[in-house]
Amino acid sequence: MTFKETIELFLDQVSENSYDIYKNKITVFYKFLVIEKGINDKSYQSYLEGMKTEEIIESLNDYIISNKINSESVAWHYISVVKRYFLFIYEVKNLKIQNENLIKSFSLSQDNIDSFAYKIKKEIFENSNLERKDSKTELTQEEVEVLISECDQQIKELLNGGKILEYKKYPSQYNDFTSCLIIKLLLFTGAKYQIIINLGSSDLKLSQQTIIINGYCIRLPINLFTQLLEYTKIKQKIQSDFYKQNSKSLFIRTDGEKLKGTSFVSDTLVQFTGRGDTTGIIKFAIIEMIKKGINQSVIQDFTGNGSKIYDYCQSKVNESKNLSVNRYLDSKLRSLEIYDLL
Repeated sequence: MTFKETIELFLDQVSENSYDIYKNKITVFYKFLVIEKGINDKSYQSYLEGMKTEEIIESLNDYIISNKINSESVAWHYISVVKRYFLFIYEVKNLKIQNENLIKSFSLSQDNIDSFAYKIKKEIFENSNLERKDSKTELTQEEVEVLISECDQQIKELLNGGKILEYKKYPSQYNDFTSCLIIKLLLFTGAKYQIIINLGSSDLKLSQQTIIINGYCIRLPINLFTQLLEYTKIKQKIQSDFYKQNSKSLFIRTDGEKLKGTSFVSDTLVQFTGRGDTTGIIKFAIIEMIKKGINQSVIQDFTGNGSKIYDYCQSKVNESKNLSVNRYLDSKLRSLEIYDLL
């Protein structure tokens, strides 16, 4: 198998929604190794087998400079794609690319200075080409696309891996799957985190492809609905094992109890974007709602967010239209019928 064929094989198992973004990133990595490192079809196997985190960082820096990347989340996504590639080729036994040291570093805690996550986080944090955003800043469209791509790919890999039903032995797989679903619901609805994790089982209407949030019944996107349908099958097994078939919570832990705290999702967000807050997600969703002309009271009632968040989002919409509050009010007053009469 040629080096390029390993890339194509990797892309073949990427989710449809993630394919284009993944292809772009892994192609950059491939070209870096071929052009900058002189890797060819005869040498790629031994090179990849001995590749270290420092060389992946080198490829990251080349990607940032060559493509004028200034977003931390885009840099994180590049790393995530490369990491998934190494995990993939490690599992394909006939390739005989067993980079044990690199794979082991993937599983170490990000607080461990020898871990892949620690070294990458340090590099991205200290990279002067990347803009550091306030934790309360809304996500950009590009960042959202990357986040959705990562969630979809994670969900596909977990479902295809076959281990997610063995939640007692592999609890992290179930947790990763559930956190991805919650992140996607936050992106779609803009609802507060506590509202999402407190949803009841009866709020998800499988027969109607809808979900009820704060009394509002909304239709789910088909991909998200399909993923939630898979989740309910896994959840039923957990409830059966713990004799909690009548659990009223939509989202539960591996012990059958309801979810608590934000750390459940924060770890996944840090892994995908480098930041663990949900505020950026919620603000993005509300800004999109405002752009579509949804009424303020409806937005706040539906999402459970107060005027502080809403006002911030409205100001961002005004800025994007290059329209100050005064000019906005002035233009609306001049559009009134009574304006000409007076």
